Amino acid sequence: MEGERKAFQRSKGDSRIRLETLLANQASNSDIIARARQDMADFESRVQYDKEGKKLNPLKIDGVTSGDPKVIAAKLHEIEDKERTHDQPKPIGSLYGFEIVVKTDTTVKEGLDFCENRFFVRGAGKLLYNYNNGRLAADPQTACRNFINAFDSIPRLIEKYTRDNADIEKEIPVLKQVVDETWKKEDELKQLKAELAALDRRILLSLKSVDAQEANTEGITEIRPEPQAPSVAQPAPSMPGDPAVPAASEPYVHRMPDYMAHAAERKPPVLPAMPKTISIKELISAGKDKVVIGGIPQPEAGTEKPQDKPKWRMKL
Repeated sequence: MEGERKAFQRSKGDSRIRLETLLANQASNSDIIARARQDMADFESRVQYDKEGKKLNPLKIDGVTSGDPKVIAAKLHEIEDKERTHDQPKPIGSLYGFEIVVKTDTTVKEGLDFCENRFFVRGAGKLLYNYNNGRLAADPQTACRNFINAFDSIPRLIEKYTRDNADIEKEIPVLKQVVDETWKKEDELKQLKAELAALDRRILLSLKSVDAQEANTEGITEIRPEPQAPSVAQPAPSMPGDPAVPAASEPYVHRMPDYMAHAAERKPPVLPAMPKTISIKELISAGKDKVVIGGIPQPEAGTEKPQDKPKWRMKL
């Protein structure tokens, strides 16, 4: 259920982003439609017709005083070949109060820069209208009528963005319904989470009780030493001058020193009296015979072996 909830939230988030995008596009389309309609109204209020009902073309190009289509077309082709606007529209003339602009488009092909000049009509709405994708015809008459024909694209532009907004209007209610919808299993998931948390607490408490029982049963195991036969104490070797010690009437039993028996208290060994000491001088004076403290024994007289002397030999 948690995975199902995440999938629902993810789908809801995608729908929210899609809705916000469509609303932004709708607002942009509506703005373009309003400006195009204003430009269309300005053109219709200014356009003039001849006797046959054909639109007049009072085109004016900067730097050209003649109204001859050949002269005007020659100037337009010169601008097309030499002008560089760096992707920014540049005004070069006027028609019915609208600006005639040229714009240089730069493209890169096979590592080389290609520049192409295209021509547009721009009104108060700052929208660019073109005919034949902004490219001039080779014929002078057709080239001069490029801009008067560009006004025919205004109704098509309005129709396109109006159609796009109509499609958006159909999709917006569906997206809003998805965004406003809540997951129906939310309460059930909360209840399951609460039950799971309660179960986890019970398991934890049961584990703690088991650990407590094991801790009570565990302890220090008493190790009892095996009974051994009492050993007979051997008399310690006596030193010269020591007083005679009577033989023990009871067998010797080894006892642990106090500082080991009371390890927790760290008591030092307790002696009944200071141990008796004897000096080497007293030991020598007490004995009649010569006492050898240490050294290498000398051989007895007459038992020494003569040492072999090295024999000299001559070698040729």
